[in-house]
Amino acid sequence: MYVRLEARNRGVGRALLNQLLEEARQIGYERVRLDSARFMTQAHHLYRSSGFQEIEAYEGSEIPQEFQNH
Repeated sequence: MYVRLEARNRGVGRALLNQLLEEARQIGYERVRLDSARFMTQAHHLYRSSGFQEIEAYEGSEIPQEFQNH
């Protein structure tokens, strides 16, 4: 998910995340993984505040290798 710069800090990202998680629950998902590069610090703050925990890169991650360790 992506929130344009001018829409940030208005709750748009949190609303999108909550909606996506609700839809995932409704269709039966029990686990959700979020791919985000290290430089996406605002996104990481949002995810942690929503209960997500950082894990190591995993098979099938969509983050290019050069962004996984930065």
